[in-house]
Amino acid sequence: MFGVPINQFTLNGKTKIKTTPGLVFTSFIMVAMLYFGLSKMPYLIAKKNPSVTNYLSIEHFDSTNEVDLSTNRFGIAFGLEDYKTREVKDDPFFVEWHAGHHTYLNGEESVTPLPLHKCNDEDWKDFNEPSKSSKP
Repeated sequence: MFGVPINQFTLNGKTKIKTTPGLVFTSFIMVAMLYFGLSKMPYLIAKKNPSVTNYLSIEHFDSTNEVDLSTNRFGIAFGLEDYKTREVKDDPFFVEWHAGHHTYLNGEESVTPLPLHKCNDEDWKDFNEPSKSSKP
């Protein structure tokens, strides 16, 4: 595998020089790769990934951290654009927008739909200028 080619001539009719240390090193690498691959095969077949973790912090924030977004005229503007051309992707044939607030309580999920509309010039006046680092 790791034989060194000899350019322009042959040595005893061979175009590569192979050594015993090279054979040992190559064999060691092949056995190590085979062992690693076979040790990971059960995870691949069972579609398991032991390095994926989940952390849930219950009641991390208390009532002093609450913010009433309705009193602050809180708004979020978002869109979808092509990575290369920066063209806005808003074709209703392909894109359907949904916004909602998901709450999980005692293992039950509840979804509260949030109002959503396309921004107009008046809406854009409520937002601050984007930072220079976020501009294309």
